[in-house]
Amino acid sequence: MPALTAPVHHATLALLRSAHARLNPPQYLVQPPAPVIVAGDAGGRVDPSAADTTAYVLFAGQTGNAEYIADALAESLVGVGADIVSIGLEDVGPADLAAMKTVAVICSTTGDGDFPTAAQGFVAALGGTDGTALTGGTGFAVLALGDRSYQHFCGAGRTLDARLEELGGQRLLERRDCDADFDAAAAGWIEAITRIVYERLGLGSADDLPAVGTGRLTERSWQSATVRARRRLTGPASTKEVWHLTLEIDPDSISFTPGDGLAVLPRNAPSLVSALCDRLRMDPQTIPAGQTEPVATLLSRRKDIGRPGRGLLDHVAAETGSAALRTVLSRPDHRLTEALAGMDVLDLLNIDSDRIWDPERVLGLLGPLAPRIYSIASSPADDPSRVDLTVAVPRWTREDRSRGGVCSTFLADQIREGERLDVRPVPNPAFAPPDDHTAPMIMVGPGTGLAPFRGFLADRAARGATGPNWLFFGDRNRATDYLYESELEGWRSSGHLRELHLAFSRDQPERRYVQDLMRANGSELYRWLSGGAHLYVCGDRTAMAADVDVTLTEIVAEHGGLSPAQAREYLDALTAANRYQRDVY
Repeated sequence: MPALTAPVHHATLALLRSAHARLNPPQYLVQPPAPVIVAGDAGGRVDPSAADTTAYVLFAGQTGNAEYIADALAESLVGVGADIVSIGLEDVGPADLAAMKTVAVICSTTGDGDFPTAAQGFVAALGGTDGTALTGGTGFAVLALGDRSYQHFCGAGRTLDARLEELGGQRLLERRDCDADFDAAAAGWIEAITRIVYERLGLGSADDLPAVGTGRLTERSWQSATVRARRRLTGPASTKEVWHLTLEIDPDSISFTPGDGLAVLPRNAPSLVSALCDRLRMDPQTIPAGQTEPVATLLSRRKDIGRPGRGLLDHVAAETGSAALRTVLSRPDHRLTEALAGMDVLDLLNIDSDRIWDPERVLGLLGPLAPRIYSIASSPADDPSRVDLTVAVPRWTREDRSRGGVCSTFLADQIREGERLDVRPVPNPAFAPPDDHTAPMIMVGPGTGLAPFRGFLADRAARGATGPNWLFFGDRNRATDYLYESELEGWRSSGHLRELHLAFSRDQPERRYVQDLMRANGSELYRWLSGGAHLYVCGDRTAMAADVDVTLTEIVAEHGGLSPAQAREYLDALTAANRYQRDVY
């Protein structure tokens, strides 16, 4: 396969891959000029004559980050003259993998240790024994993406890395685990794997590469956004607290599409920062050894003090000899997460309230303060200089101290109109309204899961799309929790929302949820799907999204005259055609 002569821009790749997802087998997409992997059969075929001289970049993600890094790696490899194939894991089978000699995998973790939807078929096949042995000299490297706030940090990438080795693959580079702010770590991994691939493909010695380009990862930076408006969406009597924020951005520096997210750099609560300075007996304005900023700034803007990491947990257990903490740390991961729920760093240090801690040691064991990502609730077609966010603010009390979500309380309590935030767009090409403006669209988004669908609807209205729109929305009480009520009712009155079904669970004796309304309207819902509708789900992964998926299977089986297994295949086919998309967390 001839080498590419120039890198392909990320936006172009995203567009091509979006088109690829809509092709029917045996059509396919790989890097031009000629395909090597063919999707549609049991995973495709790898040209044996090209396998030894080609680097395969495989990716799987839920929000676009894995694809973004894959494109950066592809650019780097092309830049040193390597022949490459870049493709999603959903288009790779066991036989493909076994035929590949040089493989780089970028894999995101969804939720607490789960694989992205697109990778689940590949992982299931990899768990079998037929054709999966990597005894032909397959060399691999894995970059794992995750969120350190979850106990199973980078769990999907860790599992995949271990399985590739178990099958006989040769690890070319130790797995790299990346947190939400992954740029620097991913750039270092790209440079290292590029040098390895350069030598492995016989292109020359890595010593001949004094500089390896890591493309957009080293160029991407945080941008500034101004808070123009903020208001509470839920009523004062609501059991929930949800805010709407309008940010003004520079469209020349920040671009987004409906379905994308916005990463926000938070600041820790001033009361917790002050309390930690007192507990560590440090002057807030002291600059610790090896640092360039005072303690107050480090604890406010740089360090994660909301949830203690494993390193600090182990240190405190060793220093205090706490039998209770050791017992907690010995539990399985999911039980450990439950036991530590709501605990912050101050709680941990106060396990021994009389102990004087080494402040610099504690600071060194604190992880970085990671950005938080929110679904964008607006459309650039409506206004490219405006980004709207819908932010739920969890609050609770523990040990007589008020607590709350790190970024959400920052946005609700600290930031004011006219002030500036550090933000960055997070592309989500796997979650977007239909390209066909005549296609029907069904959206299921209770609570703040409504946010991206507000953007979808605004986008379709601004573009004059004629496809009918159907929204299922729900929350606890209509009087206090009907988010964006005037807008949704206005769209219903104008006909832009052909169908609007509302489930307020606590407005009647029996609980009623969005899946109940879906079931009640199952015949019409199936008719829309049969007529080419695109179906979207956004919200809680473990409860709502799982229940909605079960409900959909039942609806398809009942109204399509299918068995449960056939109904599942029907939904899988919709997913493969990009007509069933989920943004769940």
